[in-house]
Amino acid sequence: MRFRTKTILGVALIQALLLPLVVMSALHNLRQANEEELEQQVQLAGRLIAASARDAVISEDLATLDGIVAEVMAAHQFDYLRILDSSGRTLAAAGHPPAGPFHTDQRVAEVTDGSLDWEEAINVAGLPYGRLQLGLSTRRLEQALAEAWRWALGLLAMEMGLVALFSWLLGSHLVRQLIALRDASLRFASGELDHRVAELGNDELAETARAFNTMARQLGESHRQLSSEVSQRQEAQEALARANADLRRFAEISAHHLQEPTRRLTSFAQRLHSRLAGRLEDEEANLSLEFIVQGANRLRALVRDVQLYLAASEPRGEPASLNPDGVVQGVLERLAPQIRSSGAQIDLASLPPLPIDPPRLTDLLLALFDNALRYRQPERPLRIALSVGEGGAGRLQLQLCDNGHGIPAEYRERVFRVFERLQPGGPDAGTGLGLALARRIVESCGGSIHLTESSGGGTTVVIDLPNRTHT
Repeated sequence: MRFRTKTILGVALIQALLLPLVVMSALHNLRQANEEELEQQVQLAGRLIAASARDAVISEDLATLDGIVAEVMAAHQFDYLRILDSSGRTLAAAGHPPAGPFHTDQRVAEVTDGSLDWEEAINVAGLPYGRLQLGLSTRRLEQALAEAWRWALGLLAMEMGLVALFSWLLGSHLVRQLIALRDASLRFASGELDHRVAELGNDELAETARAFNTMARQLGESHRQLSSEVSQRQEAQEALARANADLRRFAEISAHHLQEPTRRLTSFAQRLHSRLAGRLEDEEANLSLEFIVQGANRLRALVRDVQLYLAASEPRGEPASLNPDGVVQGVLERLAPQIRSSGAQIDLASLPPLPIDPPRLTDLLLALFDNALRYRQPERPLRIALSVGEGGAGRLQLQLCDNGHGIPAEYRERVFRVFERLQPGGPDAGTGLGLALARRIVESCGGSIHLTESSGGGTTVVIDLPNRTHT
């Protein structure tokens, strides 16, 4: 058998074995990349639409919601878009949403009806106000992949024909041209996307060089297009971050401006109570006066705790100059009336330097000690112990134990939510922000906080923090 025949058969056999695998792998990667892009597109669209519709959902501004839905449906390839309130009532809808229970498609591979279904929660400060449901059509993706398969099979057949036809011309040009292609591939792989191969002659190697150049141009265009899309997504993420920052700033400013009228309301309510207490013969009027004072005090406490919560993630001092024991003593002095009235026995361990600035450490300890004093067992003396220990490599652990009511295991994570209280409201009830504030402070310092049951049947607050003295 002649060398050229062997060359034709050998190359043809290699192409017949390897090229289909390469094509199938490329098509698989193409499908996977397009599916991931589609999934990211529907998730990003869900977050952006939910953010733009949040205020309208809260105020139930149906006209604005209808406008948002119409604008989104006109600008995007959505099969449907539906906005519901927290009770499941439809506020605005367009397209043909699925009937029956809504099922979110986590991946395009789960789609069975030609529509990628996605649901986005509409929350404000952790509280649910509604849901956004949308469906992104996958039919164009399937059509494009089917067309890619047809093109791939056509190109595969053409490639096999070209191999059989032009293998006769390999000879002396083979090594020279292959080296040129090899060098060009290496330069292209190293990032020289504008590099091209010299197209010499009209043989199969010249065709391969032209195919390489075509591929390089297409890949370069794809790379530029992908870079543009990445830039657009980054801009969208930055816009969302700015919107979140503006929302947080608005909340901080609102809480600040509410502080003064709240203080005045509390002051005048207490003044009115001091002047009229015992002088009114109407018991209902006396009771109403008590409720006014209690409500004013609670409102002032809420505004104060909201301000503390909003500022809890940012340092308000330098941890390096911290004297933890002095901070603890300052907290106990502020809580001295409650400690005396409860008859609490408090055991304190000396604390090492902590990665928390003094103002936030004060807020943290005030919240934890206040909870322990507030939710005690009336029938037994209250005991509170603050201890410190090693929490692992480069960590330390603080524990605040009490023998109070205790918290059932199923509620020990729930109580860290904002405005979450297990005890019924009353004149002595807290604002529901204490543990949420504590978690926000601890996590902003690189730590964690959780609850366990103490040996006396009460609650142990466990705080894990980086150890500043560890080397």
